Amino acid sequence: MKALILDAHSVAALECVRSLGKRGMDVVAAGSAGSFSIAACSRYCARYLSYRSPSEGVDRFILDFRKILEAERPDVTILSTDATILPVCRNRGVFRGLTRLALPEDDALGTASDKVATLELAMRLGIPVPETAFIGSREDLSRALTSMGPPLVAKPGASRVIEDGRVSGRRVPVFIRDKNDCAAFYSSEGSLAGYPILQEWRPGFGVGVSGVFDRGRPCALFFHRRLREEHPQGGRSAYCESCEPDEGMKAYAMSLMSGLAWHGPAMVEFRVGDDGIARLMEINGRLWGSLPLAVASGVDVPWIIYRLALGEDILMSEKCCPGRRGRYLVADINHLMSVMKGKPAGWPGPYPARAGALAGFIGAFFREATYFTWRRDDPAPGFRELMRFLPEVAGRVARRRLSK
Repeated sequence: MKALILDAHSVAALECVRSLGKRGMDVVAAGSAGSFSIAACSRYCARYLSYRSPSEGVDRFILDFRKILEAERPDVTILSTDATILPVCRNRGVFRGLTRLALPEDDALGTASDKVATLELAMRLGIPVPETAFIGSREDLSRALTSMGPPLVAKPGASRVIEDGRVSGRRVPVFIRDKNDCAAFYSSEGSLAGYPILQEWRPGFGVGVSGVFDRGRPCALFFHRRLREEHPQGGRSAYCESCEPDEGMKAYAMSLMSGLAWHGPAMVEFRVGDDGIARLMEINGRLWGSLPLAVASGVDVPWIIYRLALGEDILMSEKCCPGRRGRYLVADINHLMSVMKGKPAGWPGPYPARAGALAGFIGAFFREATYFTWRRDDPAPGFRELMRFLPEVAGRVARRRLSK
């Protein structure tokens, strides 16, 4: 059995390499030339190959990917990020007969990738969403600011898109503290076009309903709660915990996935506000960053994807050990550094105290947790990542001191 794992720079790809490699498979990792491919450092990676990045040109990436498939002939290929999923789905006919993939249909991917379409679908299905205004003009923006008070979050229409023959860089939400911030951000036509969503911001915590789906039917589900995000304003999970299924969020997620007839892995992300209501944030139509916690909790997602791609009929599994903790150390260091800088000017909500953040960061070392990149039986990826990250941290600290 042979598996090819793309996006070797990602934590999800590393977990796929480890999961399938432990099953005795021949696992090949591939990543963008010139990037730090953490999955290639794993003892379970048999070989590492590179391709030209989709951000440099979709056609060149597709050509390189096809050459890898023709040389390796993997039984199954798993894609880990939007950067490869978008162009491969658009060109899926090119790879027919060379490997097996578990990917959504184009219509489903289009809806999940388009945040406006996702929100509109959720509203039709009666799924709670944050108070939202769709911005298509300056008149829309003016009306939104009249009806919605800051703080607000401006969100891109899509995290990544294919434009001018390339996959764009990742677009992230922008926090808006007041109306002056909003006017400054939307001063250009590019911001109006690229960030058509303006939403309320409220304190709370993130919950992910993740799983693998067979044309809308769940093959496996995993629930986790974010305890710390990379930055207090938001971001990827730094410290999280597996949790018991919430029936309300489960029903919402199943309604979305069934409506899309989704095929492959995905995470439906909610935010539980200070009023206790879970509101839909987005659909991530790919593997998620906290995948190592899912595997450690008993939901072996990479193996399920492998079997799904082969066409096996997989029985629904909710096997999961609640209460397990997962930690992405470099993200947790970034969280601590953000808190130690102090509450940003104009920040409207609660903000972690420095002493509490430091105590929580240190205390996590004394509590059992699954580290996303560091493993006792496979230490090289975590060690290599940390050795690359610490000089960057030192540089940031030095620049901050020089700027004072």
